[in-house]
Formats: sequence, C-alpha cells, structure tokens
Amino acid sequence: MSNRILTVENITQRYGQTLALDDVSICLRQGQIYGLVGNNGAGKTTLMRLITGQTPIQKGEIGLFGCRTAREIRAMRRRTGALIEAPGFFDDMTAEQNLEYFRLQFGIKEKKVVRDTLEKAGLSDTRGKRYKNFSLGMKQRLGIGLALLNTPEFLILDEPINGLDPAGIVEIRNMLLEIHRSGATILITSHILSELSNVATHYGFLSRGRLLEQVSAGELSDKCSTYLDIAVDDVRKMAELMKEKLHLSRFEVAGDGHIYLYERMEEASAINREAVLEGLKLRSIENHSIGLEDYYMNLIGGACHA
Repeated sequence: MSNRILTVENITQRYGQTLALDDVSICLRQGQIYGLVGNNGAGKTTLMRLITGQTPIQKGEIGLFGCRTAREIRAMRRRTGALIEAPGFFDDMTAEQNLEYFRLQFGIKEKKVVRDTLEKAGLSDTRGKRYKNFSLGMKQRLGIGLALLNTPEFLILDEPINGLDPAGIVEIRNMLLEIHRSGATILITSHILSELSNVATHYGFLSRGRLLEQVSAGELSDKCSTYLDIAVDDVRKMAELMKEKLHLSRFEVAGDGHIYLYERMEEASAINREAVLEGLKLRSIENHSIGLEDYYMNLIGGACHA
C-alpha cells in the first residue's frame, strides 16, 4: 500500500447528459510511467482534471500518496506537477523570466530551481530568446519545465507531444525518460500510441468514459507480439494435436476455424507436417503481429485477438 502514488476508485463524472467517466478505477505505483490511452472524448483530460483538483469529483474517491481526506490530498498535490493545458506564459519574456515569475507565484524559495529546471527541460541555452519566438517543441518543453518547477514526485502530462515533429517527439521522449530515471512517477496521455510504447511501463485503456483494461508493458508486449495464425478445418482436433503431440501451450482457439499460437512460430513447417499426417486440412498458416494502435482498436471494438 505504501508505494501507491495514485488511486482512483469508482469515479463517475457527468457534464449535463454526457457521461464523461463511468465507474473508473485505476492505481499507479511508485516508479511507473502510466500511459492513459483513449481517443478524443474518452475521458482522459476529465480524469486528469479530477486528479489535479481542477474539477470537483461528483462520485467516487481519489487518493494521493496514500492519503484520502480532502485536506490531506490538497497537501499531497504539492508533491505533484501537471501539464494539462498550455500554460499562460508571457510572450515577451524569456524562458528563465517566465519560470522566475511562476517560482514567485508558487512561493518556492530557492532561486536555483529555475536554472535547474531549464537544464532538465533542455532550455539552458535559450538565453534572451523570447517565448513568442520559441518553436512548438521548445514551448512544450517549457510547459513540462513549469510542471517540474516544484521538483514533483508525481508528474501528470496530457498530450505532451501533440503536434510535434519527429525531432521534437524524440526530445520530449528523452526528457521524460530522464525525469523518470530521477525517481518521478508519471501519468501521461498521447494520441501517438507508437511513441507512448517507447516510454510507458503500464497502460490503461479508456473508451467512452469506461476503463476497458489495465496492463503492464510486459503483458501488453505478450498480447501484441508476433503470433502464428493457423486456419484449420477442425480446431478442436488441431488444439489437441498441438497440446498432446507438439507440447505447445501458449495458443488460443480464436473462432472461425483459427488458432493463434504465441510460441515456437519458427516451427510452422513442422506444425503443418504433423497436421497433414493427422489428416487435418490447413487452409493457411501465417505470421501476424498486433501494434498498439491495432490492439486498442480491437479492444474498443470488442474483437481483440489477445
């Protein structure tokens, strides 16, 4: 229990007649990078607003660092940093001047924290460059820098790579991995699911306000890994052959005459030969793989292969 950074229990949230979140429960533990996956309108930003206290909770509970009461949670939010919307930076100020302004607003005593944060954000060399002349990637890094200003143990980021070019995405990715190595726990959303897979250690899949699944990166890798699709006339007999004679265990009968095999895919010819010897008719035997985007689309469509 002590290493739980965030608990969300049975949160339900409505905006008028729209059900934004429907009985959502998640748990983040210390050291995780939790990727919250969902299309537009899935409820990701609503959930983040509730966690950060920007929106009052209608039904359910949230816990931070093991604390439950409203007073305790307000105190624990000082240990968090968040970037949910574009911050109100001043166009004619430099990165350092903007962070200095917010340092004073936050009541942070150490002036050195501004220089340290600029270094973490990769903005130490911007010098006299004004915010209005920043590239989108620089603006995103400064926004994350603002979220880091109080040296948070828990960082919450909503779409931090949205709109960036490939080089900007790599910069943000490396920045996040460095922040994580320093000991921070991170909750992040992204529309670029292939990029999310480069950083996330755990995932939660949201659709229409409902949490469909929570998995670790390892579990997801197993589900999205390459598999052998065996199309056969008698799946029951083929499954028995695979188990009893070929000593295979990591497979599933997928319906419509298909079996998905997740081990020893290189032995396709041997599997085919044994099937023929047993009088089974194989229509096809092919290698397939599932990407994160495909996995999510299958999940929300109710037809996931895994």
